[in-house]
Amino acid sequence: MPTPQPPSTPRAVHWLGGERLAPRSLYHGHDQLVRLAPGSALLYRGRLWCIVRTSRLAVPFWGVKRHALHTFEHEPYALLLLDGPGTGWCLPRIEVEALLRRRAWPVSRAGEYKIKPANLCESSRFTSTAQLFTRLDAFVAMFLEKRRPVQ
Repeated sequence: MPTPQPPSTPRAVHWLGGERLAPRSLYHGHDQLVRLAPGSALLYRGRLWCIVRTSRLAVPFWGVKRHALHTFEHEPYALLLLDGPGTGWCLPRIEVEALLRRRAWPVSRAGEYKIKPANLCESSRFTSTAQLFTRLDAFVAMFLEKRRPVQ
């Protein structure tokens, strides 16, 4: 009889590590309950949703569905585009919305934004988890200090 295997750690969780990011598999908000793909959404310090995408390609490339962004439209979030362990881009919601308004990211017929590093600001780049956590902490301090943590 085969022995049950423990669930594998999603790549994003493995690449970022740290106890500040909690993987979530369900989101409950604005009268809906949504099942989230493992490792696709993390909760930072109980206050900030992180929508996470990873790329292992030599020239990074990510796909983010409109539905993923729509799920968190009433929540503060950051889009994390990872290109390796502890490296990538961190885009707060306001920056994501500005890029969408400018149509900086092409959209597929399936409603998926196609994102390449050339479509991202270099100022959003981080090269260590320490840099990422510093940015996320600043975002929480500026915009969310008065909000209660998500349960």
